[in-house]
Amino acid sequence: MTDHRPDASSITDDELDALYARAERAETQAREYRQRILDIDAHATAYGVREGDFDGSPTAYLITVGSLRRALGTVGHTAPHCDAEARLAAVRAEHARDDSNPLGPWCGTCIGTWPCATMTALDGPFAT
Repeated sequence: MTDHRPDASSITDDELDALYARAERAETQAREYRQRILDIDAHATAYGVREGDFDGSPTAYLITVGSLRRALGTVGHTAPHCDAEARLAAVRAEHARDDSNPLGPWCGTCIGTWPCATMTALDGPFAT
């Protein structure tokens, strides 16, 4: 089998710089993947225990959709939002901040100050 790797003495400065840049990108990507895995783990909840398993090892984990989507997004995967996310987006759009009132922001759906009760329920009192 022929080895096609160049001898270190034949690598130009530009090629060496390109190799260092490629290695740095790979390290950055690995850190990002590791962070996403830790994010999934941080949002995982142990579920169920095997019968007779006295050390309490769970049989499964429940994970949040958000942490899974963030991890999949890291590798370029996108998926359509589930029904609940689509409905939530529709509610947010319906109760969006309207700055057309000279007295201050308001919710045109609730006809009141903004954030309205709906947005406060979704995002807390500091909805933006």
